[in-house]
Amino acid sequence: MNKEANINVALSEIRRQLWSGHASVMVGSGFSRNADRASSTIPYPPDWNILARKFIDRLYPSATDDEKAIIQGRKSVLQLAQEFEAAFQRASLNRYIKELICDENLIPNGLFYRLLELPWNDVFTTNYDTLLERAAKSVLTQKYDVVYSCKDLAFSDSPRIIKLHGSFPTDATPLIVTEEDYRTYPIRCSPFVNTVQQTLMENILCLIGFSGTDPNFLKWIGWVRDNLGDAMPSIYLIGFMCLTDAERRV
Repeated sequence: MNKEANINVALSEIRRQLWSGHASVMVGSGFSRNADRASSTIPYPPDWNILARKFIDRLYPSATDDEKAIIQGRKSVLQLAQEFEAAFQRASLNRYIKELICDENLIPNGLFYRLLELPWNDVFTTNYDTLLERAAKSVLTQKYDVVYSCKDLAFSDSPRIIKLHGSFPTDATPLIVTEEDYRTYPIRCSPFVNTVQQTLMENILCLIGFSGTDPNFLKWIGWVRDNLGDAMPSIYLIGFMCLTDAERRV
């Protein structure tokens, strides 16, 4: 079966599971880059690579471009965020991320509405911006509860937009961005971990604008795979990607 046929089979299965009430979606920062901007001078939301470079610019202002490239090759964005917090304090880290994302100048458009009109069981996101929840207010076919913290889960009903890694404004929920945030996440945010793992056991999951390499996410799917083995529902990575055959199979 050729690649196009494989894709059509996968899309048919996603459609079947979606309309039978057994599909959830994970939305990453790549999807936010589809938003409209208040003006052409507003930058697109940064992905992990751009965010890492911005941290390096602040942490190593005297380094040459070649030296910065070497630093970026040696250190993950989580390590750089940890250094930023140590150097400038947490409030400055949160403020800097908020400046880079320009949430108030990003506008959800038809793509956001069309995504949220689909009958997802739940919508998970690691994004800090508020594009999804703002778009949800204009969606008539689905009514979403927005979950910003673990405590909100007890008072929510599916379908939900679950902000796994915090949200703006940052004084409402902490942003998950440093190595320490990720290390302590399974304990501090165990209700979120349990919710995602339960979803992975019961539904297919579509990843949109999300690389699937997030450390927390890899732990969650590892736990489900260990417990369900071949019975684990499928996870679909959706997007325009230049993947080798081996990467595609992974």
